Amino acid sequence: MKMMTMILTTVKIGIFSLLIPTVFSFSHVMAQRQPGGQSLEPNSSSGAGAALASVFAMPSGQKEPLDIPKSRLPDLTIRQYRFVPSNDKGLRIQVANYGRKASKPCRLQLTVRKINGTPAGRTMYQTIPAIRPRGSVWINLNTTKILPKNVRLRDTTFKLIADAGKYVAESNEDNNETWHNLK
Repeated sequence: MKMMTMILTTVKIGIFSLLIPTVFSFSHVMAQRQPGGQSLEPNSSSGAGAALASVFAMPSGQKEPLDIPKSRLPDLTIRQYRFVPSNDKGLRIQVANYGRKASKPCRLQLTVRKINGTPAGRTMYQTIPAIRPRGSVWINLNTTKILPKNVRLRDTTFKLIADAGKYVAESNEDNNETWHNLK
């Protein structure tokens, strides 16, 4: 038996949300009972109905879209950083996307917090390009403009933040920063 139903699907574009009527055929989809209502899952024997994986049927029969599971989002992190041997103020930073979705461009922030044991707050930014899922990029920084001439970057305490400003919605927002010489 082929059953058709129409539900409203929310599509987010930037800060706007649109409700779009969508017609689904339930001939290749099975419904499974979940706490709080019915969740429509794709039938394991067919790829049809995959779009229904984020639809939640409320007990009253009213349908609401769910948010994309966090596991499908990008996950930016600082994988590693290396000091440049030929430049005592140079740094190479590898930013990785451990997520399942490409990230959009965002900012890398370096903040020098201590110079020779004295508190500081010198900050610089660099653009991180879009990174494909499970990919990484290397970013080069030269801190000459924020450090005194006689100070090597490796002798300071600094913090690196991938996605400073939180421009990218991520599956894990808690792994975006790393410290050097934090004591």
